[in-house]
Amino acid sequence: MHEHKKVARYASVFGSATLLSRVLGLVRDAVSASLFGTGVAMDALVVALTIPNLTRRFFGEGALTAGFVPIFSDNLHRRGKEGALDLANKVTSVLLVILLSLLVAGWAGLWALGRFLPLGNRGELIIRLTEITLPYMVFICMVGFFMGVLNTFRHFAVPALAPAMHNIVLIAALLFICPHLGEWAIYGLAFAWLVGGMVQFGAQLPVLRSKGMRFRFCPTLRDPEVQRVLRLTLPGIFGMAIFQINVVVDRFLALVLGEGAASALYFSNRIIEFPMGVFVIAVATAILPVMSSQTAARDIDGMRKSFSHSMRLVFFITIPSSVGLIVLHRPIIRLIYEWKVFGAASTDMTASALMYYAIGLVAYAAVRILAQSFYALKDTTTPAKVGACAVMVNVLFNLLLMYHLGAGGLALATSISAFFNAAWLFYLLRQKMGCIGGKQMVSSAARICSASLFMGLVCHGLYAYSGVRFPANILGDKLMALGIPLGAGLLVFFVTARIFGLRELEELKGSLWSRKST
Repeated sequence: MHEHKKVARYASVFGSATLLSRVLGLVRDAVSASLFGTGVAMDALVVALTIPNLTRRFFGEGALTAGFVPIFSDNLHRRGKEGALDLANKVTSVLLVILLSLLVAGWAGLWALGRFLPLGNRGELIIRLTEITLPYMVFICMVGFFMGVLNTFRHFAVPALAPAMHNIVLIAALLFICPHLGEWAIYGLAFAWLVGGMVQFGAQLPVLRSKGMRFRFCPTLRDPEVQRVLRLTLPGIFGMAIFQINVVVDRFLALVLGEGAASALYFSNRIIEFPMGVFVIAVATAILPVMSSQTAARDIDGMRKSFSHSMRLVFFITIPSSVGLIVLHRPIIRLIYEWKVFGAASTDMTASALMYYAIGLVAYAAVRILAQSFYALKDTTTPAKVGACAVMVNVLFNLLLMYHLGAGGLALATSISAFFNAAWLFYLLRQKMGCIGGKQMVSSAARICSASLFMGLVCHGLYAYSGVRFPANILGDKLMALGIPLGAGLLVFFVTARIFGLRELEELKGSLWSRKST
């Protein structure tokens, strides 16, 4: 099997498992929205989860994984399975020391903030919720790191299914515990986040054991291979730190905008993460070990083909998804979130943010694939530098747009900076690797855009019809108002894609059939 077919197959395995997790995630968010809306409590929890999720990006699925997987693949190629697992043990031990130190320091910092600063009711709520959710960062970072180990062994299903278990815990808490806690309900949800992280962590341990990993606590910075990992990781952590500062800035600027803005950004971003998580992250996750192996084998031509193929697959998903989300942003929000306390005002704010986030969907996806390509080449510095510049662009446009467009302005600034990031990374990767199939990608993207345009026109016309006929007051109306234009639009897209001869459609179908037959 050619490597580009392997990428498609691995992505289909990861994507299929992630699909279940993302569907459950939407159910979780829908129930959260119905209980808490876009009020102060939900704003506080969104901000409280910023630190654990920020740390996860550094040490879990972000910089550490990007620095570790290429070295782990190289060790697997040179030293065999035993040598590679020895390296995994040492890095795991170092990571645990770092995370536990951060946990203790975080609790101490929160205690100091609560004791010495006049925070007000909202600030105190954020502090208390952060104290509860902070240990979640230890478990979720280990989950992300172990995912890199398992993915290198070409095991994708369990790491992708682990978040489904997390979401099941949260849904159970939202349905059966939080409604009985009254004003303490948000605390119940915070504890559920922590328990869900523990469940995710535990789910991966049996699989790691089956791959031969036996944990031994042996933290060391003297091992040459650990030092190689750190040399690759530190620039990435710097870049991620700068990038994540922007996430923190967005959250706090949303608090400045007033009640509901932080929640609106969170709920709309969760919709964006659906196509990202089901397919884009699946491709990015699959391509890193494949390209890392090609780098170890000095197969530069194979790397170019893997990159080009992965980008075209991502375009095939994200371009029509972007058009669909832009056209149908309001009925999507109504169907998923507009229940009970999540009213029309919350829908307006969240739908606006979703539309502006959707503009940058293609760019978010491209950045993921481009960054993974640099990481496979053992270059974590370039994405860090470009990311730092993109953050400055993001902050500039945040300040220019937030007071005119509200939460939507913060989302639009994110999209603008993502296009800046993607364009610069693409230019630098071409400088680094030479020809990377740019003509093929442009040709494929042009045909996908044409098919998506037809789809968008059909969706817009039918939504104008169904939105009047089904005013979205009850579940049946909401389903029809969204389902009619969405179903017809998808049919038009796939028919047009076949007419235009888009190979990505057949390749995706082939990867799914080959997976089912095994």
